[in-house]
Amino acid sequence: MKNKILQSAKALSRLMQLGYLLLILLYLYLLMTPVFDWSLPAALASGEHNWLLIDVSEAQELFSSTFNIIFFSIRAIILSSLLILSLQSLIKIISSINSLSAFQMESGKHFTRVGIFMFVSFIVTILEFNYANHDLTVTFSLELQYLLLAILSWVLAEVFKEGNRLWEDNQLTI
Repeated sequence: MKNKILQSAKALSRLMQLGYLLLILLYLYLLMTPVFDWSLPAALASGEHNWLLIDVSEAQELFSSTFNIIFFSIRAIILSSLLILSLQSLIKIISSINSLSAFQMESGKHFTRVGIFMFVSFIVTILEFNYANHDLTVTFSLELQYLLLAILSWVLAEVFKEGNRLWEDNQLTI
């Protein structure tokens, strides 16, 4: 089946995976700066607004300590990796829909995986540590969008599993 919306969603998912991979490379660079005594790009270090046309003046606190650079880089790498894995499962679901095998057991498993990845993302974002001016600040936040996506994915997994059961029952009916 050639569905333009599904093809567009698949292409957009691949593009998003590439974008998250590039972000992981940036965060790996930031993670390595304190280890190898690499200097940050001049625009980041000075707080100027012209580095890739991104205003980083409010992010100066993020780059103020080695602890912050390491913590936020590791957290961003974990979150980006989880999003890449979620998008990969979404691509497999789209492919199964395109091949008219959407209600196979694999689709339910892929939705379950997306739910797990989103729930882990929710857990990772609950606590935020920030070290500035010789003070460690711990911030508690609930990123409810990750929890909502996890619940939605688990519900869809059950819907697809039930669809698979009904499809198998239908195959046995003469």
